[in-house]
Amino acid sequence: TEGDGLRGSGELRLSNGRWFGEPFEEITSEVRVASDRFHFETLQVRSHVIDVRGRAMLDQKEMRGALTVDAAEVDLEALSMLDGVGATLTTDGQLTVDESGVRGKLNVVGEGLHVGDLPLGRFSGEVEFVPEQVTAKLMGKGEAHWEGVGTLGWGEEYPLRVDLQTKRAIVDIPLESDSPLWVGLTGDVELAVALASPRT
Repeated sequence: TEGDGLRGSGELRLSNGRWFGEPFEEITSEVRVASDRFHFETLQVRSHVIDVRGRAMLDQKEMRGALTVDAAEVDLEALSMLDGVGATLTTDGQLTVDESGVRGKLNVVGEGLHVGDLPLGRFSGEVEFVPEQVTAKLMGKGEAHWEGVGTLGWGEEYPLRVDLQTKRAIVDIPLESDSPLWVGLTGDVELAVALASPRT
């Protein structure tokens, strides 16, 4: 320690905890401390749900922080709070955290998206965080021509709201018989979904 606060460096390793409410296997990072700020460099989070690589900063005096995601892989189907929604995606971007909540945007690219039994395939878009909610604006890639806006709010009876717009979207519907069935969909769908209770 010095007159202007803590200074130093080291390594961080956490095992078998929770990251944003989801269990993780390991978090590792090089840590540098300068005055009231903790800098987490080469940050990596590993779990069965998410693998994140990036950097973070925590200002303990101002009670705020920032997370830069250089790359992340997420398995949505393994998230405990998203019941019936599945996809695998990669993302990057930056988030900030203060007393009001989380703010920022992440760019996403993914495949295998489905809502219940409705397959939507490959997609890209962005996810925006504000203190009251998270909003995902996604667009189908390939043969499926669709655009969707999903909003996940906190403390609501039906926290997930989805507005899905399709234009000649080709949907492959699985049947018990060997004969495939493809359906072309055009129109708007609005959904309000009660999610599974997060595990705490």
